[in-house]
Amino acid sequence: SNGFFGVLGPCSDAYINKIDASGNLVWGTYLGGSTADQSTALGVDSAGNVFVTGSTGGSFPTTAKAAIAASTTATAFAAKISADGSRVLYSTYLPDTAAAASGIAIDAQGNAYIAGKSSSGHAFVVKLSADGSAVLYNVFLAGSKQDSVTAISADSAGNAIVAGQTTSPDFPVSSGALQSRLKGTQNLFIARLDPSGRVVFSTYLGGSGTDIPTAVQTDSAGNIYVAGQTSSLDFPTTSGSFEPAPIVPMWNNSSPAGFAAKLSADGSALSWSSFVMSADHPLYEGVTQLFLGVAQLAVTASGEAYIAGLT
Repeated sequence: SNGFFGVLGPCSDAYINKIDASGNLVWGTYLGGSTADQSTALGVDSAGNVFVTGSTGGSFPTTAKAAIAASTTATAFAAKISADGSRVLYSTYLPDTAAAASGIAIDAQGNAYIAGKSSSGHAFVVKLSADGSAVLYNVFLAGSKQDSVTAISADSAGNAIVAGQTTSPDFPVSSGALQSRLKGTQNLFIARLDPSGRVVFSTYLGGSGTDIPTAVQTDSAGNIYVAGQTSSLDFPTTSGSFEPAPIVPMWNNSSPAGFAAKLSADGSALSWSSFVMSADHPLYEGVTQLFLGVAQLAVTASGEAYIAGLT
């Protein structure tokens, strides 16, 4: 059991629900063992299969051919559930270096990419085979301070695009990076990994404050779209964009709160970048900082970007 508001109760399980276009429940399932389990991100492939990742306290139910079928030290899991919700196609622990998983993406071949924060306080990206039987790579993106991935996407060729946050002044960036140095307390970073896990490019992006990405996507040409929250009044923007100069409304503390940007496919240039005015502090108790600024982003193949958040 665990304590919740001072009351003892059963340990939680992860759960997954499918809702149809009319809002009706199609199916729902629990996923977990005898300890506390929580889902933190999910993705769906073209066939409707559901991929989920999250945290576990141990004793997590795994499948026979899982990449990591048993562990006493792992704290994260990944699973694939059939489109009709009737079968767990695979369930596996993630390597014990993966302390917390914050995002999952699936490529056209069914490989899953899970990213988050490692046990040593750095960003990680794990690639799982389509049947969940093998860890194809486990890559770390690390500077001398704290780094973590907060959003991930994958393209049809098996490249992973990750966005995260870092306080490291020596975070590894590539030659020709859009921004080669840390400008504030915490900037965001964007990186592309090829199908083997090699870092193709990596760059900082941000201003003199604190910047956190909440979503990253690509279009059919490989251009990268990232959105999130910022306290930087000098976040890099482009002229002629939606909101090139920061607007700080009277109810905000000191910042415009939100941003959205489009980068070239090689990460070397900004196609456009804009502030997006939003609340910069919780409006009521229980709203976490990740709901502020731009909370969600969706991009069409042709490059139309849709954003949503709190204001």
